[in-house]
Amino acid sequence: MPSMTDVLSNSSQFTPEGDIEKVKGYLTKYLGPYADQGPDLFKKMQSMYGGLTDDPSGTLQKIGAGYQQDPGYQAALQQSLQAANQAAAAGGFSGSGQSQQMAANIAQQAASKDYGNYMQRALGLYGTGLQGQAGLEGQTFGASEDMASGLSSYATSLANLKQAQAESAAKQKSGMWGALGGLAGTALSFL
Repeated sequence: MPSMTDVLSNSSQFTPEGDIEKVKGYLTKYLGPYADQGPDLFKKMQSMYGGLTDDPSGTLQKIGAGYQQDPGYQAALQQSLQAANQAAAAGGFSGSGQSQQMAANIAQQAASKDYGNYMQRALGLYGTGLQGQAGLEGQTFGASEDMASGLSSYATSLANLKQAQAESAAKQKSGMWGALGGLAGTALSFL
């Protein structure tokens, strides 16, 4: 079977008799794979969106479960703690409860910031994935629509062709009987 591009560039390949049958094959070959993926993609999208609307906390927990410290986290934390310790030493309260509380606050803020940055990146990727899945679902729906429309046109064209063939055959029979009737009338007039 030639490619669709070959067929479209050389439409003379189609003849009313028989080649119209190839349309169904082309529709199935070129649109079928997309249309066939539709139900699976729809279920996947339904699950993903359902997770977001039915259990947003669960979705966030799943995403957060993959958290790993940023490679620069430890270096940034150590730098902040060193600066705090130097400030505490300069103020004369190094090793005090106040300096320990300041170090704990710095560590908590750094961890919270690192986790927040991770979640922003992960949710951005999740959103990109949702958009990509939605785009694929749209393509499969479009292919299904195009395939249904094409098959409908195919069926209509096939019915029109069969009707035209039947009318042509009827006209030929009618013409043949009319000619025979004319001949019989002419022959009778000579009798």
